[in-house]
Formats: sequence, structure tokens, C-alpha cells
Amino acid sequence: MTPVTITGMTGHDAGIIGHDQRNTHMARTDPALAGEGAVLLLEKLSPAVNQIDSSSGALGNASNGVVERMAPLIAAAPVPRRVREKWLERLLDAIHEDDPPYIESLGEHWGALCADPALASHWADQLLPMVRLVLADRRSGTYAYSKSSTLCYSALFHAGRFDDLLALLALDPKPYWHDQQWAAKALAARGDVDGGISLMEALRSRYAPDMALSAVAEQLLVDAGRVDDAYARYGIQATSANTNIATFRAIAKRYPGIEPSRILGDLIASTPGEEGKWFATAKTLKQYDLALARRAEPRSERCGQADASGVVEGLDNKVKVTMRKSYGFRTFRITEIALYHVLGKLPEPELTHRFY
Repeated sequence: MTPVTITGMTGHDAGIIGHDQRNTHMARTDPALAGEGAVLLLEKLSPAVNQIDSSSGALGNASNGVVERMAPLIAAAPVPRRVREKWLERLLDAIHEDDPPYIESLGEHWGALCADPALASHWADQLLPMVRLVLADRRSGTYAYSKSSTLCYSALFHAGRFDDLLALLALDPKPYWHDQQWAAKALAARGDVDGGISLMEALRSRYAPDMALSAVAEQLLVDAGRVDDAYARYGIQATSANTNIATFRAIAKRYPGIEPSRILGDLIASTPGEEGKWFATAKTLKQYDLALARRAEPRSERCGQADASGVVEGLDNKVKVTMRKSYGFRTFRITEIALYHVLGKLPEPELTHRFY
């Protein structure tokens, strides 16, 4: 089958979201049936879209959103243990066959999907031998990876086996930040919230996404009831959406007790030099004082850039065209080189790949 390029919302995305919405509605009337539907949807999701090239990331984002909404339905479904065990076996098969990884994030919910500490502990015992083998290879200098690792960490956490979880994570000679978040969660669950926060802060580096680290730290504080502290330290830096108004609404939804004017003011202050970009958001939210303040700025500042230039716009268009075709490049470095050649009209050696 010929891959199909996706640059925005497609029929596939709409179909996924439609099934997702029907399941969410069913959860209110028949939660057990909704759970079965959620399992079936996640089973079929990756095979249905794995031949589609979504270089824009739209399909990946839609798939992640489906996982985040379906996992709670499965966890909350009132079904016998034997039914849940069959669900978990089916989902495990789906995770192992997930290539490219569209439902990879489901592993983070594994302990919650068990819906019972005893079942979570049972799954942890099943997964531990493979994870220990992988970590032993890593300690010997061999690259090793298993999709079971995240599932095992999640199961240990939800089983309340925090000591086992911390001991297992300590075996990794080169810990990945995504795995170490479970250590932070374990510390917080044992009452050492500040220790968990410190661990997340220590993971900051050029190889770890700041926003993701902030989101984990923020959730630790929220779960501990320290909502004001969570907002003050991470509320702004842990959130980013496609538009300014979407970013504001995402934060306001998480912090209903914080005044909208404060949130908007903090967002504006977080983008020095680009304050004018918040004019439309302030106007939409009827924060007229802030809107007038943004409107009073020079046009160049409200646009967040110097006066419009035809040359700059032309370069922008070249970047967009090159990046749109970047799904053909294997690494970001190659994409970067392509941009240099396009924007600078650099000479290309003969018999090499032609840059777009």
C-alpha cells in the first residue's frame, strides 16, 4: 500500500475521534461495554493507520489523545478479573505489534488498567525478568530496549511496590528521563514530594524536554494538594498548545481557582518581546485592559517581529516547503543541511541527493 501524506485533520483522524466520542458517551450508560469498545479501538488503531505518513504529527497527536481518553474507560470498567486479564493480554499484543508506535503511551497506564493492586503486582512479576535482562545488557555496554519496561514500572508503581521500583530503576547505567519519572512518582507517593521534584529538576539537560519534565513535576505537586505551588512553579512552562488562546484555556482548565487575568498576565510576561501576540487572546477573553495595553504597542511589536518584509516572507515560504518535504530525510541534521542549501542557494556536489 502506498503511504498517504497527512498534513492536517483527515478522514482517518475524524473516524478515530468519532469512535472515541461514542465510547466516552457509552461510559455513562454502560461502562463495561465502553471498556470493551475502548480495548477494541486501541487494538485496531495502529494497524488502521500504520501505512499513513503523517509528517505533520497530526495523526500522532490524535492517536495519543485517543489513548489518554480510552485508558480511563478501561480502568474504570466494572468487569470480572478474568475479563480484565483477557483485555490486558489483547492490549499487550497490540503494544508489541505497534509499529510505528501510535499507542506507545498506553504502557504508562498499565498499572491503572489493572484496576487492582494485586493484578498489577502479578503483571509486574511477569514483566520483571525481561526488564532485568535488558538492564543487564545495558550495564554490559550493549544497547538494549524493551517495550515491557514502561509497563513494568507502571505496574510496580500501582501495586505500591515502591522499593522494588526504585531498586529496578537504579540498575540502569544510563537512565532515560522518561523512565526516571517513575522514581520521582515513587518518592512522592512515599511522602517525599520535594525529593521527587528535585529528581525531575536534576534530569534537565539538552536531551530531556523541559516542558515534559515540568509537566511531571507539576502533577506531583497537584497530586500532593499543593496547587498554588504547582501553578507558580510550573503552570506556565508546562503548557503549550497550537494557539495562544488554546494555551490559556488548557491552563485555566487545570487551575480553575486561579483568576483568568492572572493566568493571561503570566502568559504575556513569559514571552518577552512578543507581548503583542496576545492582543487577540486578551480581546477574546474580554480582558480589555490587557487588550488595550497590547493594542497600544507599535504594530511591529504587536506582530512580534520587525515590519513585514517581502524577502523574509519569501524565505519563510521556502522553509515551509522544505520542511513539508522533510519526511523524506532520515535525520533532523539532513533536514538542517537541506534548509541551508535552499535558503543560501549553496552549491551542491554532483551525484548527491537533490535538495528540494
